[in-house]
Amino acid sequence: MKQFITFSVFLMLCASISSAQSALGFVNMEDKKPSTLPPVREADVVWKKTLWRIIDLREKMNQCLYYPTRPIENRKSLVYCLLEGLQEGDFLGFKPKDPPGAFDEPMTWGEVINSMQPSFANTMSPESITDDYNFEDNLDLSLVKQIMVKEAWFFNKQSSRMEVRIEGLCPILIYPKDPNYPDQNLLKKLTFWVEYPETRSLLCKRSVFNPYNEARNLSFDDVFINRKFDAYIIGESNIYDNRFIVQYAKGDYALKEAQRIENAIFNWEQDIWEY
Repeated sequence: MKQFITFSVFLMLCASISSAQSALGFVNMEDKKPSTLPPVREADVVWKKTLWRIIDLREKMNQCLYYPTRPIENRKSLVYCLLEGLQEGDFLGFKPKDPPGAFDEPMTWGEVINSMQPSFANTMSPESITDDYNFEDNLDLSLVKQIMVKEAWFFNKQSSRMEVRIEGLCPILIYPKDPNYPDQNLLKKLTFWVEYPETRSLLCKRSVFNPYNEARNLSFDDVFINRKFDAYIIGESNIYDNRFIVQYAKGDYALKEAQRIENAIFNWEQDIWEY
């Protein structure tokens, strides 16, 4: 009898381990679907603020979005996945303009490719770039050192809490003005915007490497939805044509202004409660 019970317990443990392994990432990532976000009625949004942040891919916490700069087996970087989706026509790219992330001027595939070139590179006519253009061999994706994020923070009276939705992503090139002096006169260039909700069906199928436990690899969508990244505020919606902090504050004052915006959102939520 004891042997039977022991064997039954063993089978139950095997079954639980097997199901846990499936849940932890041993299932085919290509079969994943994006998690459904709770719908929000416009009437339930009693307060809203649009923010722009920068994800610096050189920071340790964000390096899972940067590496590998060239595909290794099934591993790809975030910008590689975005270009892959644009090439396949899964979603559209939009021109970087003011206000950032306007999503009203779509870009052709050729324009996207040219936007990924530094200023000193010889670009081709957008019309001459075909849909089967091999961007992996012709673009230096390691130059994408930052990602600009447009997000909306709002208070949902239905759930009685502050919520956030990422609206768009924009890769940023950082490269030297003169390639002969790689550490001097660095320039920044906004490349293209994508609407984040449109990219989720692709990003949820692309895994992010976990250096601590390969059985718990997340997808790019998991990283963004669960906010497993580090970023700092560079601007907020305001009456001054959505200007960024750098246009009116420098150095430590810019850092303090970013912190003030962060605290203002936190304080707004806290001030509506009575204790």
